Amino acid sequence: MLRALVLLLLVLNLGFLAWSSGWIEQISGQPAHGGREPERLKRQLAPDTIKVAPALPAPPVAAQPICLETALLSGDEALRSASAALERAGVPAGAIADQRTERPGVWAVLTIKMPNRDFQTRKEETLKRMRVPFEPLKGLPAEDPSLLISKHDSEAAAEKAMEALSQRLIKGLRVMQLSPAATQHQLRLAQADPAWLPKLQGAGFARCEAAPAVAAASAAASR
Repeated sequence: MLRALVLLLLVLNLGFLAWSSGWIEQISGQPAHGGREPERLKRQLAPDTIKVAPALPAPPVAAQPICLETALLSGDEALRSASAALERAGVPAGAIADQRTERPGVWAVLTIKMPNRDFQTRKEETLKRMRVPFEPLKGLPAEDPSLLISKHDSEAAAEKAMEALSQRLIKGLRVMQLSPAATQHQLRLAQADPAWLPKLQGAGFARCEAAPAVAAASAAASR
């Protein structure tokens, strides 16, 4: 029994010696070192040579459009000036909204042009006694001194008011147009490029005023 054990150990030792020396590889053609052969290790990537590419910069965020508008423009000259500024700034025509407002003319019931201070004093006393409100006419030096009694949207309405005063025996009155009817314009850019603002501020453009409902909602939310 002991002899058999010694013989078995001898055979195992000889087999290990043959395997580790490469004799089995030469006979069978199979690598003696299995998965640890130098050829496979050479084919592995070296971790120290791997480089991580830097992250690409984030694309620039486009500026959010803003709303720009003019105040009410009265007269063709003001409209032409604002339109020229838009053209110089490179604003496309399709981005411009023209909000028009028809302003009626203003007609007034006035006293006649008073020749002297004494006449004016007596006229003012008469109007006060008759409880007719009045104020000095302003802005028309050629008609000064005159007293402004009432303003109206049409000549017919002013004539009617003067007739009612005449029936109360108030004399020395007249009807005059203070300003003609006109079309007012407000130019609005609802989706304006923020880069346009510096070019348009000198032409009367500013950020749009918040609508009353929006402003009220914002105020309520902030409470």
